[in-house]
Amino acid sequence: VFKVHEPSLLTRPFCLAVDVLTPTGLFATNYGAYWRQMRRICAAELLSPRRVQSLSWAREQTAWEMVDSISSSAKKTNPVNLSEMIFAVTNNTTSLAAFGRLKFDMILGEIIEEHKIKKSKNFTKEEDLVDVLLKIQEDGNLDVQITTRDIKSIILDMLGAGSDTSSTTLEWAMSELLKNPEAMTKAQSEVREALRSKPTGHRVNESDIKGLTYLTLVVKETLRLHPPAPLVPKEATEDFVINNDEKGEFFIPKGAKTVVNVWAIGRDARYWLEPERFLPERFLDGCVNYTGGNFEYIPFGGGRRMCPAIPFAVANIEVPLAMLLYHFDWKLGDGRNPEEVDMIESFGASVRRKNDLILLPIIHES
Repeated sequence: VFKVHEPSLLTRPFCLAVDVLTPTGLFATNYGAYWRQMRRICAAELLSPRRVQSLSWAREQTAWEMVDSISSSAKKTNPVNLSEMIFAVTNNTTSLAAFGRLKFDMILGEIIEEHKIKKSKNFTKEEDLVDVLLKIQEDGNLDVQITTRDIKSIILDMLGAGSDTSSTTLEWAMSELLKNPEAMTKAQSEVREALRSKPTGHRVNESDIKGLTYLTLVVKETLRLHPPAPLVPKEATEDFVINNDEKGEFFIPKGAKTVVNVWAIGRDARYWLEPERFLPERFLDGCVNYTGGNFEYIPFGGGRRMCPAIPFAVANIEVPLAMLLYHFDWKLGDGRNPEEVDMIESFGASVRRKNDLILLPIIHES
C-alpha cells in the first residue's frame, strides 16, 4: 500500500474533527496540486534541515526551563510528574517555533495579523514558521495561491503533530530506559562522556549532542515499539487487487477505508528478532531508517504521504531526552525498582501511557 498500490490509496478518509480543525492541512487534504505544493513548502521551507537547525534556540530554551523545574523538585526530594513536564516542553517548543511565543493565547487569525504588522514595521526577531508562510504567501510565486485559512491549517497541523508525536515518544523513551537499566546506563554514560570536558553548571545545547550514536538508537527503538501514530488511515480511489502469497488475492473496492497497523508491523516476529524486547543495538548497522523505504519500520508512514516533519520531530525528542539523561538519575516515585515501571498503553489517535510517569529525580553531579 506504500509502493505498488500507493497511487490508489493517496486519499485520507473523511474525518469530521480533522475537517473542522485543519480543513486545508496536509493530513486531511486529498492528494492533488494543492497538497503537492503544500508538501513541497513544508519539506523545503518549514521543515528543512536548515530551518530545523535555526529553531534550536526554541528547543534549548524550553528544555532548560524543564531542567530548572526538575532541579528545584530534586533539591527538595520531591517526585515529579514527568509526563506533564514532557508534554509542556514539547508543546512550548512547537509554539515557540511556530509563533515565537510560549502561550497559544490568541486565535490564529490575530497571531497572523500581528506578524504582518511587525513585518511592515521591519520588526527584527527570530524568524518563526508563521513568518516563513507569510513570506511565501506574499511572494506569490505559487501554482496554487495560499490563503490565511491555509496558513492556519498548516500551523495547526504542526502544533498537533509536533507536540503529540514528540511528547509521546519522549515519554515512552524514558519508560523503556527505566525498565531496561542496562540501556539507561549506556545512554547516560554516552551523554555524560560527551560533556565531560564542559565546566560545572554548563547548560547542554544542541551542538553538544550531535553524533551521539546510542541516543539515536534509543529514539529509533522507541519509535519501533511505540509509534506515535499506530494506525495510518487510507481510502481507495479506485478498485484494485492486493496479491498475497500466503492468503491469495484481496479485492479492494473504490471508496473502501483501509488501515495500516504500524504498531503491529513494528512488533512482527517475521521482521524483528525478539520483537517485544527493547534493544536499541538492533539498529547499529544503520540499514533501517525513518525514510519509509524499509516497510517493516514506518513510524512516520511511507510513500508520498509520509510525514514531512521527521527532522523537526526527532530534534524535539533528542534534545530534552539528552538533558534528562545528563542532569539526573531517576527512581520511581513510589519507591519500587525502576524495572517495575508499568507499560500499560492507552489507545487513541496516538498510543500514550495510560498512567503518568511519576519519578524521583536525583541531580547528577558532573
